Amino acid sequence: MTDVKTFITLIDAYSYRKLIIVMTFSEMSIVLLTK
Repeated sequence: MTDVKTFITLIDAYSYRKLIIVMTFSEMSIVLLTK
């Protein structure tokens, strides 16, 4: 049970990190486009 919970937590953390990277990347590209 604990292993599954840790696995799910790791997946959540990874997807959350990926989401932040995507948001930061799109924000940077918007700034570059409007320059």
